[in-house]
Amino acid sequence: MKYFMMKRVLLAIALPVFVAYFGGAKVMSVYWVPLFFVSAMLLATAYGKYVVRKNNSATVNYLNDNNDGVYLHKFNDCEIRLDTNKQEVFLKNSEGANTYSFDDIKEWSYNITHGGEISGGGLKGISENGKTLGQNIADTGLFIRVKDIRKPEWHIRFYPRNDSFNSSKGINDLKEQLNQWMEIFDQNLNAA
Repeated sequence: MKYFMMKRVLLAIALPVFVAYFGGAKVMSVYWVPLFFVSAMLLATAYGKYVVRKNNSATVNYLNDNNDGVYLHKFNDCEIRLDTNKQEVFLKNSEGANTYSFDDIKEWSYNITHGGEISGGGLKGISENGKTLGQNIADTGLFIRVKDIRKPEWHIRFYPRNDSFNSSKGINDLKEQLNQWMEIFDQNLNAA
C-alpha cells in the first residue's frame, strides 16, 4: 500500500489547495495555521495506519499448504522454516541465521506482551505509548532453545496479519499464530 495514495494523505494535500484556490491569498493568510494542523494530524494518523498495514503484509505464513512437509513463518528480518522431510529447522533473526536438526531443538515457548498504555498525558503520553508499544512488539514472539553454545535461544518475532498490535483482534490473531506454531512443534518434534 502506497502512503501517498491513502485517502487521508490525499485529503491532507487537497484541503489547503482547495482553500487556496477558492478562497484566495486573503483566506489562506487567515486560515493557514488551522489548515496546517489539520493536515499534519491527517498525515500523522495516515502514517500510523500505513505502518500497521505494511507490517500486516510483511507477515507470511505457509503451513504445509501443499503437503510438502514445510512450515514457514516470515516477518521482516525473522524467519522460521521447519522441514519435516529433512528433519531440520531453519531459524533467522536480526542477529543471524542457522539450521538445526530436530534433535538440536530443546524446547519452545511463546510470549505475548501487551498493555501498559497511558491514556491522556499530551505529547509526553503519546511518546511513552510509542515506546511501550515498541517494547511490547520486541518482547512478543516464539522463543526456541537449541543445543548451541554460541546462540542457545532464538527469538522469532510475529505480528498480527489483519489488525494492529494493540487491538484485541490483533492480539487474538497473534495467539492463533503462536498456538499454531506450538502445535507444529509438538506434532513434529515430539514425534521425532
